[in-house]
Amino acid sequence: MKKLITLAALILSTASFANISGQWTGWGDWTYEGAGTHCYSMKLNFEESDGLLIRHGGYFDCQMVGLDVSPGEWTKRGNNLLVDDKIVGTITDSRLHLEEEYSNDVKIVTEIAYEGNHMDYVETWYDRNMIVVYEITGRLFRRAVANH
Repeated sequence: MKKLITLAALILSTASFANISGQWTGWGDWTYEGAGTHCYSMKLNFEESDGLLIRHGGYFDCQMVGLDVSPGEWTKRGNNLLVDDKIVGTITDSRLHLEEEYSNDVKIVTEIAYEGNHMDYVETWYDRNMIVVYEITGRLFRRAVANH
């Protein structure tokens, strides 16, 4: 009986991570024109439901430079992410692809692969000629939240 309960708990805990929801912390690197700096602290916070993806924000502390990750909200329609009825990305049980306009001259493309309690993060900033300006990569882990 104890083995059955343990197995059920493992299945349920894995199922609860079938989306990107949670507080994520980790580390990574930020490169600019081929040179870079290490990011000792990267934090992101997501909430996913059947019809919505919310990025509550985050912060990347990369020694010489830091980045506030802006909050964002996307409507989910199937695997598509939409803003103002325009498709700007996709999401599945293990991947997120998102394209955001930072300005008229800069586009940000984010690729996240996640499984269980870890994610691999790649954020690439492109200029108007689609030349890479910045690339931020990271490995983040879902922070366990204690139940009170």
